[in-house]
Formats: sequence, C-alpha cells, structure tokens
Amino acid sequence: MYTLDQLRCFVAVAEEGGFGRAALRLSMTQPPLSRQVQRLEQAVGAPLLRRTPRGAEPTAAGSALLADARRILALVEAAPTAARRAAAGLVGRVVLGYTAMAAMTVLADWVTAARAELPGVELELREMPTSEQVPALLAGELDLGLVRGRPRRDRLTGRLVHRESLLLAAPVGHPLLEPGKPVRLADVVQHPMVGYGADTAGYFHDLVAGVLREVGAPEVVQRAGQQTSILALVGAGLGVALVPATAARLAGPEVRCVPLADAPADCVELRSVRLRDDADPAVDALLRVLDAN
Repeated sequence: MYTLDQLRCFVAVAEEGGFGRAALRLSMTQPPLSRQVQRLEQAVGAPLLRRTPRGAEPTAAGSALLADARRILALVEAAPTAARRAAAGLVGRVVLGYTAMAAMTVLADWVTAARAELPGVELELREMPTSEQVPALLAGELDLGLVRGRPRRDRLTGRLVHRESLLLAAPVGHPLLEPGKPVRLADVVQHPMVGYGADTAGYFHDLVAGVLREVGAPEVVQRAGQQTSILALVGAGLGVALVPATAARLAGPEVRCVPLADAPADCVELRSVRLRDDADPAVDALLRVLDAN
C-alpha cells in the first residue's frame, strides 16, 4: 500500500525532472526522497521513473499514475477546506417549505439573499400548506418551513419573519364599501361571510374567529381553504371575507379589499420553523443571512 508522502515525492520528481530539484522543492535530502519513490514503485509493481542525462522522467507506468496522483493530492489538500466550509454552513442543501402567501411576501427576498451570500448552499423549494409542512418537518422531509402561526409541537421551534393586517374583501357595490364610511367588525358580522375551513385553513379559521369573537358570530355561507378560492367566492357574491393584506393582490376586478377600522393591526403572522434539535450548519447559515437582510 502506498502513502501520500510517496505520491508527493513521485509527483515532485516527475514535475521537476530530477531528484535534486524535487528534493529542494520538498525541503528534504535526496536519499529519503529516492527511498519514498522506490517504496511507491514496489507498491505499484512497476518502475515509475527512469534516469536521464538531465535528471529523471516518468516511465509509461509513471505517466499513467501521474494524473491520478495529482488528483488524489489535490483532493487531500482540498478536503480540510471543504470540511471547514461545510461546518460553517457555506455548502450543503436546505429543503424549504413555503405557503402560497409566503411566496408573495418574504420568499423572493430569501432566495435572492441565499443565492448572493450562500452560493454553495442548494436551496430546494416546496410549496405546501402549513398543515402539510408540520408533519414534513417532523419526518425530516423539510429542513425549514414558512408557516402560519406558532408551532404547536415541542420538537419544533420558530421565529417571526413577517406580519400583516387583515382586510375586508367584499364584492364591488357591497353596502360595506360605502365611500367615506369606516368598516367596523360589528358591521361585518351583520352580512353573510365566506369563511375558512377548520381542517384546510386552521390558522385563518382560528384567527378570524378570534377577531370576531367580541362582536358576534356571522352567518358563514361557505368555507374554503385557499385565499384564491375565498376571493373567487366573494367575487361571485356569496358573501364578504377577512383576508390577509397580501391576498388583495389576487383579487379580481369584481372584488375590493379595504382596511378594517378596529381589527388588530398586523395580526397575521408568518414564521420560519425548524426542528428544535436540528444542528444543520447550512440551515443556521441561511437563517443568519436572512436575519441580516
């Protein structure tokens, strides 16, 4: 079996064209250099160098070995740097889950920052509702998630990354859209509403119920799980709805989204969530970059 020292000695002699120059390059004397090359030849089972009037040159076997020897030594020299980069989170892969609304808020900035500052980290994006992201995080299928609400599992930890307010979405011409008249929650519950499904949009179902709790229970004529569906049903005239401010970008010409005079400000939250005991350096590095931006 050969050693890295033997490969270094052989490569030095082959590249320098002689034992004397190779010894100077390696800061050693010629006798131990010659012994290292001899041991390598014994391990390979063939002569690797031939002496010439000007020094030495590779044999056919030596020429065949030289390219591989250079690659081996280059990999060995690069390995510590690669290990340090991995430990610092500068290389790796992060699987990031995100909701449709997250794609319209922080996601673009996150991707831009990651590409600019962590080019060695591969970012794989998966669009998933919060209800699917949580089990995917627990199963190790996601490294990081962008979800609504606080994680309710002890194994998960999260941080707030975005806040926005709720707006009233109503069909054009609806009485609540009277110009100059502030829209209050007590007025909203007097009209049929399109609500969120408890199973398909649990976060918004609970949030809207909490916001309306003190002013009364509205008549919910239809429930849906996606903001696009909620807005489509509002546009069809089924009722009004409370939607996050970002969703207003999805409203068609038949729907208007207006502020609420007495709704809690910035009550809609988006959080980044990961496993509490996750020690992936690439995830740590990504979060540091995002915090700085």
